[in-house]
Amino acid sequence: MVARKQHRPAATLQCLLEPQSLYCQECDQLMWVAYATRRTVTTLNGVTRLTLKIGRCHDENCTRYHQPYRASRGRSMGITAWRGVSSM
Repeated sequence: MVARKQHRPAATLQCLLEPQSLYCQECDQLMWVAYATRRTVTTLNGVTRLTLKIGRCHDENCTRYHQPYRASRGRSMGITAWRGVSSM
């Protein structure tokens, strides 16, 4: 792989990916957005800035306590292996 010699162009499109549900699947408590991760993707349509919001259940008695809940749409956009690493 060859290193990039010029900066990547600025993003022309923005895409916000949020969890489909605001409530935990196990305990039905309201989840909080714990953090957001960002990635810039270059496609034939242009440069897109993806922002993925990660929700977490904050009920200590829940089996999904502090486990990340991501948007399912992110999988269809080719970010299945995205582990919170931001690349620019």
